[in-house]
Amino acid sequence: MKKERQSNIELLKIFSMIGVIILHYNNATIGNAFAYVSMPSMKAYALYYLESMFICAVNVFMLISGYFMIESRKIDFRKPIRLLIQVVVFREFIYLLQVVLTDAVLSLGSVLANLLPASYFAVLYAAVYVLSPFVNKLMISLSRKKLRAFMIIALVLFSVWPFSVDVLEKVKKTAFAGLSTIGMYGSQSGYTVVNFMLMYMIGAYLKITDIRWNTAVSGAVLVGSWTALFVFANRLIKAGIGVGLAWEYCNPLVILSAIAAFLLFKNIRIKSNPVINSLSKATFSVYLLNSVLILRFANTQRYVTGSGYVMLLHIVLTCTAICLFSWVAQMIYDRIAGPVYEWIDKRLKIDMTFSIEDN
Repeated sequence: MKKERQSNIELLKIFSMIGVIILHYNNATIGNAFAYVSMPSMKAYALYYLESMFICAVNVFMLISGYFMIESRKIDFRKPIRLLIQVVVFREFIYLLQVVLTDAVLSLGSVLANLLPASYFAVLYAAVYVLSPFVNKLMISLSRKKLRAFMIIALVLFSVWPFSVDVLEKVKKTAFAGLSTIGMYGSQSGYTVVNFMLMYMIGAYLKITDIRWNTAVSGAVLVGSWTALFVFANRLIKAGIGVGLAWEYCNPLVILSAIAAFLLFKNIRIKSNPVINSLSKATFSVYLLNSVLILRFANTQRYVTGSGYVMLLHIVLTCTAICLFSWVAQMIYDRIAGPVYEWIDKRLKIDMTFSIEDN
């Protein structure tokens, strides 16, 4: 029997899904809102606060995975394979859509290049998924005291230390190659399997220890972390230091905001809602489609340089339109891919699962 989906967590996925759109709306190479908005201004501060609010979105997705997958002792290789196949299908769809909507010429080279599942999130998520049963067994085997020590060490090694090195490099305007615990050339702002695995383990830890914060505490911590990130970002601007430092995924404040958001939504008591559950299924398609939709249709420069109220309305409408479009795209994909995969499973009858439990 399928477990009933927890609509409060599905709502958190939607919240994070919207966050990804806003981050790309602001992003210098996609929506470029930060480049168009005048500084200092209330519009700029609004965008900076939104960035501070939603920078935890990717971390939240990984934390949720750890929370709900901690009991798994089996790898189903069909899951990461099908995830990467969806990346390829959507890459081809996006490319063909661009050819139709622009003067671009259909190129065999581009079609072949799009057969590569080039999506950092999907590839890193697949890597974490394949390793997760082994990590789960390790974490479950530890006593609460040792597990707490393990998590503290992991946070220091893979969040506090590398982020501190990044800060030092920006302040001193010198690269300290080899000083970071993530890699030779620093933390890569948390766009690494290390940060993905760290967030997965945090989610697993929350489930194992059943940590709970009441609504007031989790809400206060969440708003406090958002505000601290906003203040930190503005201090970096005044100091002439790259503002992106504030919004690194491995920043302890970003990690804290992901934890607080999860614990806050855990306190929401709502019945299983089919609308919420259905919309949340579009989270991955939003990730795959939102960048090109913003680039092609958002026209952020026009709205960011106008009225502040119009800008905020445009952000809301952009998020709504992309979510709905992605939801439809996901439904169509599922309708087509579902029967195909079912047919393949019946015909091949290959066991693609691997259990780490002793026989």
